[in-house]
Amino acid sequence: MADKPVTREEKYLAYLTGDYTGEIPKPITRKEKYLYELCLKGMGGEISPEEIKNAVNEYLEKNPVKPGATTEQAQQIEQNKTDIASLKEDKVDYVQNLAMVSKLKSEQVLGANATTNDDGSITVVPTVNYGRYNFSYSIPNEGKEKIFYFSGTVTGENITNVSAAAYCYSDKVNLGVISTTESEITKNGAQYTTSNIFRYEETQYNTDTIKIGIMTNTGIEYTLTKKSMLLIDVTDIAKETLKSADLLNKCKTIYGTNYWEKRVTAETAETAETAKTAKTAQTAETAKTAKTAQTAETAQTAQTAQKITQPLPVLTDGVEITHNNNSWYSDILFSKPTSGKSYLCFVKLYEDNLINGIGITSTISGFETLIRVNNKITIDDETYAWGVLKAGDNAKTLVITFSASTGEDKTKVYVFDSTENSRDLTKDYLVSILKTHINGGVGLPDLALKSEIPDVPTNNWKGKNALVIGDSITAANKWQNQLNTILGMNVSTHAKGGVGTISMVDGDKGLGGDYDNETSASGVLKPLSVDDVKDKSLIVVLPAYNDRGKEDGQIGDCYKTDGSGQSTIAGIIQYTINRIYETLTQANNLTCKVLYVTPHCPGRYPYIDADGYEEYPTGSGRTMETLANMIVSVGNHNNIPVCDLWHNSGSNKYTWNVFGASANPVNEQYSPYELDSTGNPVNTTRIRYQNGKAYYQKRDGQVVLETYAGSAPFPYNSDQLHCSSSGYARLGECIVGAIISHYGN
Repeated sequence: MADKPVTREEKYLAYLTGDYTGEIPKPITRKEKYLYELCLKGMGGEISPEEIKNAVNEYLEKNPVKPGATTEQAQQIEQNKTDIASLKEDKVDYVQNLAMVSKLKSEQVLGANATTNDDGSITVVPTVNYGRYNFSYSIPNEGKEKIFYFSGTVTGENITNVSAAAYCYSDKVNLGVISTTESEITKNGAQYTTSNIFRYEETQYNTDTIKIGIMTNTGIEYTLTKKSMLLIDVTDIAKETLKSADLLNKCKTIYGTNYWEKRVTAETAETAETAKTAKTAQTAETAKTAKTAQTAETAQTAQTAQKITQPLPVLTDGVEITHNNNSWYSDILFSKPTSGKSYLCFVKLYEDNLINGIGITSTISGFETLIRVNNKITIDDETYAWGVLKAGDNAKTLVITFSASTGEDKTKVYVFDSTENSRDLTKDYLVSILKTHINGGVGLPDLALKSEIPDVPTNNWKGKNALVIGDSITAANKWQNQLNTILGMNVSTHAKGGVGTISMVDGDKGLGGDYDNETSASGVLKPLSVDDVKDKSLIVVLPAYNDRGKEDGQIGDCYKTDGSGQSTIAGIIQYTINRIYETLTQANNLTCKVLYVTPHCPGRYPYIDADGYEEYPTGSGRTMETLANMIVSVGNHNNIPVCDLWHNSGSNKYTWNVFGASANPVNEQYSPYELDSTGNPVNTTRIRYQNGKAYYQKRDGQVVLETYAGSAPFPYNSDQLHCSSSGYARLGECIVGAIISHYGN
């Protein structure tokens, strides 16, 4: 042993031969335990030094260092194999973590001050409510749906809120925020951990980068490290678990403390050349495992293929339905549905035919509302919306209701009795049904999946009263129809076009205004009263569209009618929360559920020359997204759930022509630029129109001087703030989903 010992095993061996007198490491494997005891026994005189030296030399002759690697590298490879085997026993592998430092592409501070410490940790102080430190990771692009488990930990004092923001990118193009289907915050001393289930939307299947940041309280310092993030692809695990809450708990168990420690230890051990050789060994091991798994899967498939069941009983053989307007509902009736039976329904989607959903309604006497599921699946370039319906005890007529936007004037509906084949609704299972029954297959393989379709929960909202509060988006009396259609609720509306958030609860004339019994009939909004809330089970508030331009403010702001408070977004939202609960207290109705909703992402409209992404006012740094984020933060601060339409409704610059009131964003009747008498723009600055002022316009090939008689300062913008029928339906569906998610069915 002429060379200085490096690895743990070399230290044991050198100690036995007398060539090393330093401290020997504590054993962590069975092999090391025996070497450690041998060192101790040898020093006690039970074995002579010569016998030990001969034994060591004999061991080294029989176990030479592998060619192409140093002794330390070879030892590391062996240790990695041991670690991998150990992890396999736990059905996990640390390399599953997509948030490893080796996959880190870039870092970014957003809305915060950040300092990198000597130990590599990062101290962050958010300056705005969305302030965070972002990590961008390379993600395998498999072009399909993915579900992830995310866990991130920060350390700090006085933290009251922790949440994760995750965005998808494909070739540097932002595909939007990843949907969070379940989340949980845990605290251990000064450590706070957010755990989440993320799911790709269909438009995010080609993601190659995920950017993740953890948000906390504005102005409160916290510390995180590059190794405090855990991102696991749990798509396969999700096939075994229907509920997001159950999936989150399962992931926390699998990827808990034991996994974390092994992952950190293994990742730390990866140094330069060692990491490279370890990766090679790992790849070989993985390849072996993959090959074995593939063989096993093939064998299982072959065995399964021998068990062919009869195709699902077909209730419809592709019923063709014709629609005749932009937003429609059609019913397909089947007599005498059997209580307890499950029905699987597919609606074929043609090009540009946007299905808003399929479901069950309670529009027919004696019919029980069952379940509504909105999903899409594509096979052979054909897309289907699908849903599972389960008949209740009182169901007498099965009515399948679906809606679509403008597109092809026909669609097809398929319905199957799926009771005898109830199972997890995996993509593979649905594809097999489509191939079997719709695309001319020969039979349905019994896939033998693990669990059956769960019992459908009772709709506890049916027949209960809801109050919706808002401005023109709500006063249109459209999105709230989904509360009746889907949940069977009785809905009252307290809203008026053009009002600000404060007026929604204090009325047009304020709390001290003069209101008579006929005021509301003349179009004046009264203050929120006890009579408005006393019999309500749910209050939904959709505020702030007309407060755009106000400062976002911060948690703790509160508007006060005497002028001493803060007229910020945070301040006015807090004020309305206080007013609503004061009124509920007076009505002795504190069991009433309250849901706040953020504005959706709109396009431009005649009153504001800025879409939802753009700063307003210019140079302020404020957008409708920062406004929405503040509403979410205030809701979290008050323990009130928030439906985040901004991030989750699907309204964006690509869909404004579908969801907006105007398909064309431009009103070509008016020029956005000041024109001269020849019809040429004077400059490239977009103008603000004033009532009573004359402007040159192009009319039928002529240039005419017209006096503007309108009130909107930007008449060249069409209205993509207010919604089409499809847009309002989409908002309502999202709000219904949030109600069920936060308060149950």
